[in-house]
Amino acid sequence: MIRILYIEDNKIDQRAVKRVINENELQYDITIVGTFREGVELLADEIEKFDLLLLDYDLGDGNGIDILKKLKNSLPVIFITGNGNESIAVEAMKLGAYDYLVKDPDLNYLTILPTRIELVLDRVKKDKELTLLRELLPMCASCKNIRDDRGNWIDLEKYINDHVKIQISHGICEDCAQKLYPDILPG
Repeated sequence: MIRILYIEDNKIDQRAVKRVINENELQYDITIVGTFREGVELLADEIEKFDLLLLDYDLGDGNGIDILKKLKNSLPVIFITGNGNESIAVEAMKLGAYDYLVKDPDLNYLTILPTRIELVLDRVKKDKELTLLRELLPMCASCKNIRDDRGNWIDLEKYINDHVKIQISHGICEDCAQKLYPDILPG
């Protein structure tokens, strides 16, 4: 089940989003808080409980941009606001919001909200996979050479010297010493 936090001070908008989730039988567990302060406190204490944040801009006692600044990209965010202002949208996206929806008077934004949620969660999943792939270091299972960014196989020690800010010191572990010098070392 997808766990969503919705920070929204407008009761009508809160009910409308909940209605869309219920009517479409979406598998979302949604928590709604109505103030900036409540949202900040909940995120500070329980951010790991949520997969996604739906965030309004004008919260009465604060604004969504300030929450985005506090989050520092630690939770995917869809910014939803009645203040359809391009500068707010640009700032929200620069601060890490994955998407931005403008509340229209006829509430048509609600019809695309489930699709946008799925698209954002899919993008988050792909971003995590890409990060994982970037962290993989291809190594030959036989000679232990490393494949660099250009596809060339290079010596492990050379790779480490070129890419890591450490120096290598050589020695022989006990297991290798026993294998290499069985006649010299006691078993």
